[in-house]
Amino acid sequence: NGLTCLVPLVLMGNNSNTYPIANPIKLSNLMIKVKSTLPQAMSTKDLYTRLSGITITWNAFKHFYPYHEEINTDWSKQLPLALDAVFSNKTTTDYVSVLRRLTEKLKDGHIRVSNPSFNDFYNIAAAPALVEGKLIIREVDSIPDQAKLPLLPGDEIISINGKSALQKLDSLKRQISGSDQWKMARALPELFSGTKDSEFLLGIKRNNDTQILKLTRKNYRKPNKKTTIKKLDSRIYFIDISTTKMDEIKKILPELVEAKGIICDLRGYPTNNHEFINYLLTANDNNKWMFVPKITYPDFEKVSYDGIGWNLKPSTPHISAKIIFLTGGGAISYAESYMSFIKHYKLATIVGQPTAGANGNVNRFSIPGGISISFTGMKVKQQDGSQLQSIGIQPDIFITETQKAIREGRDEYLEKAMELLKSYDWPGNIRQL
Repeated sequence: NGLTCLVPLVLMGNNSNTYPIANPIKLSNLMIKVKSTLPQAMSTKDLYTRLSGITITWNAFKHFYPYHEEINTDWSKQLPLALDAVFSNKTTTDYVSVLRRLTEKLKDGHIRVSNPSFNDFYNIAAAPALVEGKLIIREVDSIPDQAKLPLLPGDEIISINGKSALQKLDSLKRQISGSDQWKMARALPELFSGTKDSEFLLGIKRNNDTQILKLTRKNYRKPNKKTTIKKLDSRIYFIDISTTKMDEIKKILPELVEAKGIICDLRGYPTNNHEFINYLLTANDNNKWMFVPKITYPDFEKVSYDGIGWNLKPSTPHISAKIIFLTGGGAISYAESYMSFIKHYKLATIVGQPTAGANGNVNRFSIPGGISISFTGMKVKQQDGSQLQSIGIQPDIFITETQKAIREGRDEYLEKAMELLKSYDWPGNIRQL
């Protein structure tokens, strides 16, 4: 409609004010008038609130998202599609779905579209998994004062409320941004979620027998794991990196120094314990693999970067045991910083599946209607300079799980690690795994 906007790239000023110097009384009066005319809250039921939210979101990623080149998304084509979609929205849920489908195109595992008014995070005490092309129950937790769910590990999930469970999983993934492995890691926990005390019908198959179960969603959160350090075999140790604090690791350093093998489980998120890497390193680390953008022009043009790293140094006593790291698609951000050292400096054999492929500090902004959105603000690479975003850190040995192992309560990641360590030549020359 003929509207234009002039934005200066340089704003002149001194320590107390910018130029030209504004009249503070006029500014105060203007702000009073603005506040008196604005509604107390903007509702996503209003079309113009939705249109403005799409516009703000698209512009935030247009000018500040650091991975357009790597992801190769034609972002300009997404704006008219999203604007057109919100015209038919009837609920906030519909609107948030449009925002999620829009941001899914950016393949960024740090993207979240959140609305504090949503109340659909209640669940059942069972974790699903996609194994051999089928959705199955991986584990079932017991909850105090509640009857145990009539589910068993290895049960195949056929339907949810009469509709294909696999189709529901695919629908969830279409609204999650990130790599394929991260989409799966996020979508699976949401498969059964819904509002508090709501009921749903779950169709399962067990031993070729199909059952329809009526289940109720509760305020369920998976119990926090306790510190886990175990001695698995003669001089072979297991450390759960996602639950074990650095102080606990330091307490058993004398034993780890004497160990033949150590299995480190980093399929989740570390517990501020990356100092453990220092005991594996043999040389100083001066690598720069995280890059903070300096953005002064529109359209992410003429961007410069400040490169930084962790600058780790070897610590004593040095751990010379054979190390195995377990990882997978649920390992994101800080976990990938951790794993990047393991990969780049060849500190361990990596067993499992690719990590999430989303690392770097997170930026957040809000749009009208009380919705907040986050995304990756830094450009982080593999330590060899190659792309990390949406790819992840690749394992040395890839693990494909089986329904049979889950039914039998076996961890095939851990089994492969033990197999590797037991096939290792002790002592003598190292045999390549």
